[in-house]
Amino acid sequence: MKKQQLIKSIGFCIFSLAITSTSAAPSSGQLDLPSVNNNRQLVQFSQKVADQVEFAKKVNPVKAESQEYWFSVNGSQLKQGISVDISGSDSLISLSPKAALHSKNNSTASIAKASQDLALDLDLVEITLPNGATFKGENAMSFKADSKQLTNTGFAKGTSAFKLDKSIKVKKFNLKTNQPLDDGQEYLINVLEKSSPFKLKMELHDQQIIAGEKLSAMITMDNQGKRITLGKTKAQFVSPSGQVFPAQLSMDKSGGLVFDKEVKLPFAKTAGLWELQISTSAQQADQTIRRNSKLAFAYQPRTAELNNTSTKLKAANSGLSYDVNVNVNHPGRYEVTGLLYVVDNVGSKRAIAIARSAKWVEPGSETISLVFDNSLLPDLQQGQRFEIDQVGLNDQSRMSVLQ
Repeated sequence: MKKQQLIKSIGFCIFSLAITSTSAAPSSGQLDLPSVNNNRQLVQFSQKVADQVEFAKKVNPVKAESQEYWFSVNGSQLKQGISVDISGSDSLISLSPKAALHSKNNSTASIAKASQDLALDLDLVEITLPNGATFKGENAMSFKADSKQLTNTGFAKGTSAFKLDKSIKVKKFNLKTNQPLDDGQEYLINVLEKSSPFKLKMELHDQQIIAGEKLSAMITMDNQGKRITLGKTKAQFVSPSGQVFPAQLSMDKSGGLVFDKEVKLPFAKTAGLWELQISTSAQQADQTIRRNSKLAFAYQPRTAELNNTSTKLKAANSGLSYDVNVNVNHPGRYEVTGLLYVVDNVGSKRAIAIARSAKWVEPGSETISLVFDNSLLPDLQQGQRFEIDQVGLNDQSRMSVLQ
């Protein structure tokens, strides 16, 4: 990346992190403020910049690929039998009890013990193929591991896992257990298909979303690079507290799904790390491919915004100043930035300086002034004038670029 392209992102970080604070935290009901950015002191500076400077909010897209899917069932369904779709020859099927839902004592130790007690015994599992053939326990498995063997391996407590015997070449099978499970006990079934050619791909255009901005997501599935049409899909947003809200997707011409809308409720008052979760499927002849995926993004209500009321450059004791009007919704330390140009009589312009100014602002309307030092101002030739452009706004208290 070119040096001038880093000016905004590096300058913002240095300018905000260089300020320390010992002031009190805001009153309850306000957004939390990291103490490093609670300084009330006004800080201003300006500096020379290169002619061609890129001065825009940095976008950080995030991507994920999935060759797995998961779903929840209860003890009653497992005893009756559940359908499992597979599209790979080496699929790993894991079964995990959701013990925390039924544990009266929610300590880590009690949940771990409850999970072990509720673990599925793979010797009591039956696999039935579409032709009616039934295999019991290890007769159907090329690999199996019980909950004790999987302890401290990264799997959830109480998880059992197996792979079908390689001689069993099917695209679907029925799994049931003869274990005397509680009908209401919930289990998570996960099917990981590393050898499958079918991949679900998910992309978010940015890791950070500010209220009022669009959240753009693209969800596609391909078979060795060839796009295939997605079928029944469930999409949902999950809040930092675990609340679930449906997400409405639309299909594009290539068979993928998109979400490209302004972020509104339920996000309006809930800042933090959200997830977009996808559960989908696709049909290829007699083969059903199922996939799940999820991506996280940071969401922040719009704590402040620039007021479009126009102001003009004016002479100051130390150079030129420019007043920026800001409407503030939440108290905090806000920084405004702006580029100063020399414009000639035909409209061509050349960037010469950047100014930054930061101060603590309470809710309401506030003016923050940018000051360009005299030492940065060249003598104007006939027909030339100074002009300010690309005015930006940063929330230093919450370390986010607003505009």
